[in-house]
Amino acid sequence: MQSEEKKSPKSGSRTLSIVTVVVVAITVVAAVVIVARNADKIVKPQVPPGLPDPGLQDPDIVRFPKTMLRRLAKLDKRYQKYGNREDLELSSEQESLRVVCDSAFDHVRAQVAVFDTLSDRAMRVQHAKDVTQMYKDLKRPVRAFARTFVEADQVDPDSLDLILQQLLSQ
Repeated sequence: MQSEEKKSPKSGSRTLSIVTVVVVAITVVAAVVIVARNADKIVKPQVPPGLPDPGLQDPDIVRFPKTMLRRLAKLDKRYQKYGNREDLELSSEQESLRVVCDSAFDHVRAQVAVFDTLSDRAMRVQHAKDVTQMYKDLKRPVRAFARTFVEADQVDPDSLDLILQQLLSQ
């Protein structure tokens, strides 16, 4: 009798587990069929008019104005380091480079401000390329301006040029 009692609880739990597996399998198949039938009816949410489409935004383009202003600030800091020196009188070359740098800084900053008004992605990408090129063009006169001051300052006593000049003079 004890062996018959042991078999009945096991057979009941087996049938319960089999029935559970079958019900879960039928539910999964039914869900897949319903999703497959309605796949063409799924509609993506529309972006309200006037807002930029988040799918079209490139993270580099979104960060571009902030990045460019940071780069301009760094370049301006270098320029101001030499441009605000009152101990030296500017030569005509330095004065012309200063005028070029001042106008170029103003122009690039204005173009960065224009960037936020553009709504078309292609126009934003092209404008970003143009402003980046303007920044590269601005770096040249700033470097030349700074170089004129570095050369006007004293020559480093450990430089090879100074040693060469001393040897040539002997």
